[in-house]
Amino acid sequence: MMKTLFLICLFLIGLESSYGQITNSNTAPEKVKKQKKEKKEKESEKSDTTLTDKSQFYLTGAYIHSYRKFEDLSAYQSLGERYLETPINTYGLGFGTYIPLTPHLELDLGLSYVLQGEQYNFSDSLTDSTFNYVNKYTHIGVPLRLKLNFGKGNLKGFVIGGLIPSSIISIQYDSKFTTKTGSETVNDIKKTTNDLASFNLVGSIGAGISYNIGDFGFIVTPEYRYNFFNTYSGVPVTHNLWSWGVNFGFLVKI
Repeated sequence: MMKTLFLICLFLIGLESSYGQITNSNTAPEKVKKQKKEKKEKESEKSDTTLTDKSQFYLTGAYIHSYRKFEDLSAYQSLGERYLETPINTYGLGFGTYIPLTPHLELDLGLSYVLQGEQYNFSDSLTDSTFNYVNKYTHIGVPLRLKLNFGKGNLKGFVIGGLIPSSIISIQYDSKFTTKTGSETVNDIKKTTNDLASFNLVGSIGAGISYNIGDFGFIVTPEYRYNFFNTYSGVPVTHNLWSWGVNFGFLVKI
């Protein structure tokens, strides 16, 4: 009897041990697979964080479509002809750095050079004579903007916005006319700083994409800008320049 009980106990112990080995053999691969997945996710998160550990420097050029908000405030509407002005296409340059604040948020500090303006075209249907002038306002500004990145890997999207303290350092005036005989006269280019406000504040908002290959990359940013303050000082007009355009350029991580 004792011998029979002893054999039964050995059988049960052996059965339990075999079941435990089978269970462990089934769960071990799942556990290893889960650990590998968690490790990969942690490495991916670490990689994304590392991308923002370095500051990025940028150099961009821009195609700009520019115009202005205008109102003649003179007593006799003596500047009323300026209501007939139309937009112009110009360009801009930018240089600066994106400083990481968090894994997805950066501070944009830099230097901005932008041309904005307007033009006027007159044509006399009776004599076929014409007159044209273009005003180009040269801006120098310091972008102070926040850039919010989203996405993982080399290709990322972003939105950017903020203020650009700036100064319009000059107005370039180009003009030409043709007579009824068809002869054309191009006047000398004139640059002036008279009657310009010494300071302006520009609002800037945009969105775009960037693509990085190692420490180098490319960036494309459609952007809208609006000058909050009057362009002129001491002139009876309301004149607020605005523009939209596309910036494109290069990125370098340092």
